[in-house]
Formats: sequence, C-alpha cells, structure tokens
Amino acid sequence: MSLDGFHSALARLVGDPDLVRSVRRGDIDWIRRGELTEREAERVIAMANDPRMEVLCSLYRSNRLTALVRTVPSVIIALDDRLSDTLTEFWRERPRTDMQFRTEAADFCAFIRGRYSGDPEIQHLVDCAETALRVRYDDIAGGGALGNASPDDTA
Repeated sequence: MSLDGFHSALARLVGDPDLVRSVRRGDIDWIRRGELTEREAERVIAMANDPRMEVLCSLYRSNRLTALVRTVPSVIIALDDRLSDTLTEFWRERPRTDMQFRTEAADFCAFIRGRYSGDPEIQHLVDCAETALRVRYDDIAGGGALGNASPDDTA
C-alpha cells in the first residue's frame, strides 16, 4: 500500500466524526476493504480509537466553518438552530478538496440552495451571498475595483 492510501484513510477519519464513532463501535469493513496492509489498517483503527482524534475532527470542522463564517455570514446566521445538522450533512456530502474559502462558500451556497429550496428567505440570502462572492473574488481576479487588494484582504 502506498503512503497516499494510509493518508487518505486518516483524512476520512478526521473529516467524519461519525466514521470515527463507527470504527470505535467495531465497524471496520471500510478499512479492511481498502488497500491498506494489515499493519496500516491496525494503525488507522488505533488512531480512530485514540481520544485525541476528537480534537483533530474538531479542528477540521473549525477550519471549514471559518471559511463559511468569513464568506457567507448571513447564511450561517439565518440557519440558526438548523446550522449544526446542515453543516454535518454538507460536510458529509461534500468532503473538502482544497483549502480555499471561495470554493467552500460556493459549494455551501449550492448545497443550501438545494436543501432549502422551499425557504424564500434562505434563497434570497444565498442569492445575496453568491453575488457578494462574485464581487469579492471575480473582481479581484479580473483586476477590477478591488483588484489592488492584497490576498490577506480577501481571505
């Protein structure tokens, strides 16, 4: 097995607290079906059972939430009591492939648009958020009015 496969298994765990809980209950079929060596599988299982894994899961979720709070705060606020379940479902359905705030926000808006299609207030806020994203990022990329902003100003 390659080191990439081992890292992929760890990344799945860090990104999915439910998967960690599942491994802790003994459901390790997904690990055994993978292309890990026996030793690597044992290490992944041991890491899932380590209490520090909860900290890694929290850090991962915190990083993803930060991107959303910084880019689409009105949508986050409007979700209110629905936020936790919505985020869990979003993160489960759309594992993060890069660390860019823009792509996370765009993916979240698309997810919210589908999940809350019958909620006109949420739809309006998503429309506004998507417009703000285009202005913020497309204008910078195109060298428009905000084109002189530094990358730190846009994160």
